[in-house]
Amino acid sequence: MTTSAPGYIPLAEIQTKIIRYEWDDWNVEVAEEPIDEALLERLQKISQRASAAFAIASAEWIVFRFASLMEADEPFWYLETAWAQIIDARYGLEWDPLQSGWSGPVMGPIRQALMWAGDTIEQVEDDLDPAESAATIARLVEYVLPTIDAYRNWSDRVLARLETHFPFNEKDPKGDVVPREAMDPAFDFTLESIEHLVNAYLAKLDRDTNPFLNSPEGMIEQGFKGTPYVFNIEQDRQARADW
Repeated sequence: MTTSAPGYIPLAEIQTKIIRYEWDDWNVEVAEEPIDEALLERLQKISQRASAAFAIASAEWIVFRFASLMEADEPFWYLETAWAQIIDARYGLEWDPLQSGWSGPVMGPIRQALMWAGDTIEQVEDDLDPAESAATIARLVEYVLPTIDAYRNWSDRVLARLETHFPFNEKDPKGDVVPREAMDPAFDFTLESIEHLVNAYLAKLDRDTNPFLNSPEGMIEQGFKGTPYVFNIEQDRQARADW
């Protein structure tokens, strides 16, 4: 899988076995509300794809926080697929985290994080605003992390980058694809590198090890235009202009 922990997530700091919060699967609103209105405002000022990328990257903080406390592979498959679905939702097969049967203070937050991340992907595909769903994941991250300083520092820095490179444009609300590398503040990201980074990511995906990834044939049957698992940024921009 391509979804190894990014270097900006301080695993030694957050992967404690101590659960300091209460968790009720029948009352998840305690962990997800209220959202940070200042964060929501910033998310609404970046492209839809950028908000979704922030959501997926934030969900990674939750999954890797619990990586040593779980045995399931599905969260890693789901995140790996989600980065491809920022390009086009048809890269992923249908799977609902809410039907996973996961519960409790470890798998419950993971279930919710993946559900909200998937929600942002659907909203991007439907030309809707994913900012509130992304802000909900951020609230959940801060609820389950043993310390929030590193996450807040990361989110502030990465949002500044997204605001610079992927500002909201009402004529193109979806915006360019946001590569996973763009979420690393230490990575020397440029807009000119998008096509290369996205194609490098797609080339590493393995449908034999990740059952959540769609086949090229399945994508084409669902109406995918172009060549599956090959990204052309000009074609993507033209498709948005024709929408």
